[in-house]
Amino acid sequence: MSHSREKLRVLFVCERNAGRSQMAEGFCNALFPDRIEAYSAGISPAAVNPLTVRVMKEAGIDISHQVSKSLETFHHARFNRIVLMCDRKCDSIPGLPVYEIPPVTLHVTDPKSVQGDETEVLQGFRDVRDSIRTWVLGYFGSPGEDGLV
Repeated sequence: MSHSREKLRVLFVCERNAGRSQMAEGFCNALFPDRIEAYSAGISPAAVNPLTVRVMKEAGIDISHQVSKSLETFHHARFNRIVLMCDRKCDSIPGLPVYEIPPVTLHVTDPKSVQGDETEVLQGFRDVRDSIRTWVLGYFGSPGEDGLV
């Protein structure tokens, strides 16, 4: 059964667009392909962290094609939802533009800040991934029959 309604356009914003926002973009586009068109951007973009790609692949989602983007990339784009992803007070992020719609805030640890050996760091990325998946499912609803779980 196909729906003729327009997809919800969502922009996920974090500091570097290297981890959290990339995961959220990947989850939304994989879980809700008929309902959501998700994008991500960073205030100070940096390359997508290879561990971000790895833990998303473990969850069955390939984001290896995604690249880090600046907020300027979406300067003239229109979105139905903007989600700020930060581990501290989001309204103090330098360079954050004023949006037409009030953004939603998701407080989630920056996986880059996880300390420890390789195993602990990888588990930190998995924990962040799982918390983002839980939030995406809770905020946007369960995927349709053709979505992933």
